[in-house]
Amino acid sequence: QSLHAEDDDYKQAGNLYRLMDSGEKARLVSNIVTHMEKANQDIQRRQVELFRKADPDYGARVAAGLGLG
Repeated sequence: QSLHAEDDDYKQAGNLYRLMDSGEKARLVSNIVTHMEKANQDIQRRQVELFRKADPDYGARVAAGLGLG
């Protein structure tokens, strides 16, 4: 059991994403998409779901960049 029940694997990443301005978010998503675009689509979809858990907009933007809709 965690020492801090409020901790999870996505909260901190989501909080950081929400602190970023629009340019920072765009660059982050672009870098992720560039590194993931040659991965198997099943892997891309699983990873997008992890980004969505951090922040719905984060996951949606990565999904759109990968053409996953």
